[in-house]
Amino acid sequence: MTEVNPEDKRLLLWLQEFHKYLGFRYHGKPFSGSVVQQIEQDVEQIKDAFKKRYGLDFPPLAPFILPTSQIIVFYRKDLTDDEIRSKILFLLRDMATAKKPVSIHELAMAISFVWPNYKPPIEEMVDVTKAQLLN
Repeated sequence: MTEVNPEDKRLLLWLQEFHKYLGFRYHGKPFSGSVVQQIEQDVEQIKDAFKKRYGLDFPPLAPFILPTSQIIVFYRKDLTDDEIRSKILFLLRDMATAKKPVSIHELAMAISFVWPNYKPPIEEMVDVTKAQLLN
């Protein structure tokens, strides 16, 4: 099957409904491993329902989990480095606005789980510096 275009209106509407459903179902629930597993199962059911209805594959999603902050967000796995930076900055801004604690260790682990090939700007600077030192 082919993957749906990220700008497809059907996908955007489906994602809005998906967001409302998860917010309604899990808002205020204690954050635990069983809740995370149930959310992941719900995501799989939603992806399957989308495929049955439209005959298209849902975009590849991965859970971005920050237990200390009690946040779970699903992001596309196939984002570019610039898109990843943007998503992370928006998430951190939203967390600061909500006065949620941020564990740097959890943030780094979540980033490397969802986007193992992500290269943050500091890594790019390290590569440039190494290249300059070797030349």
